[in-house]
Amino acid sequence: MNKVKRNYSIDIARGIAILFVVSWHCRVGNFGVTMWVMPLFFFIMGVFYHTPISLKLQIRKKTNQLLIPFVIWSIPYFIYYLFTKPFLAFVKMWLNPYEIMNGPSWFLLCMFECYIIYYGIKKIEVEYRGLLIVFLSIIGFYLGTYQLLGHHLKLPLFINTTLTVIPFIYLGDLLRDRILPEQKTGREIKLSVLLLFLFVMSLYNIGMIPIDMYWNDYKQNYPTFLFNSLVGILLIIGISKFIPTSLAVVGRLSMLILVIHIYFYELLKMFFSHPIGLFVAVSALSIFTAWMIDKYIPYLSGKYQYLKI
Repeated sequence: MNKVKRNYSIDIARGIAILFVVSWHCRVGNFGVTMWVMPLFFFIMGVFYHTPISLKLQIRKKTNQLLIPFVIWSIPYFIYYLFTKPFLAFVKMWLNPYEIMNGPSWFLLCMFECYIIYYGIKKIEVEYRGLLIVFLSIIGFYLGTYQLLGHHLKLPLFINTTLTVIPFIYLGDLLRDRILPEQKTGREIKLSVLLLFLFVMSLYNIGMIPIDMYWNDYKQNYPTFLFNSLVGILLIIGISKFIPTSLAVVGRLSMLILVIHIYFYELLKMFFSHPIGLFVAVSALSIFTAWMIDKYIPYLSGKYQYLKI
């Protein structure tokens, strides 16, 4: 059997994105990256999405890959709160479980929900699929802007965000055959230059507006959000085809880096007065630790089949 060739440009795009995530958490700056960083991961999910034979198989597979790592990498935070917070405060935290979990791991839970919802969407007739996706996404995007009894309508477990990002998965699915080829042609260069121009013009006209997908807070209208995110996504994937493949390993380990780096950030932030130094140290330690875990401890990496498939 022929071995499937790995797509290095997609790994490079993931690598660029995860390093920007780390830089953002280390307070290096925005530079417009939050507009596309997390949407890029959902877009790539769509590029590689293949409908499984059953919903049960999908749930079991993604539980192994996403839900169990979500729980595992939240345990250290749980222990930390258990021993550092007053008992009553600890009990109250169960009413707001986001406080006791590994912050960046929200993405794993959201991705799990995306796989389940998109499985159902793929069962819809093709001609109605796009309309349903836009409808669900608009609901997710705007729901949190309304209030009930003084509280914003935030659905539990990041459902708002899950609904909002479905179009990126759908577009990745649709554009798969255009995204995966890694040819470095003049056409690719021209497209990258055009996308760079659009991205810069977008930043110039609306500014570097940070978006918060954790709380589904975008500070811009829905069409602007989709346009800015998609331009950034396609730009990063385009230029990734011209970047040395040495960065691909970072992208391959991006999920582990996501859940690991926040611990190194908490440990090291008091020792660095400048965010760039903190970013370099956190990135280096996170990449090395992720590589070691990926190679030697599959129980922590999402590769181990806790639930047999």
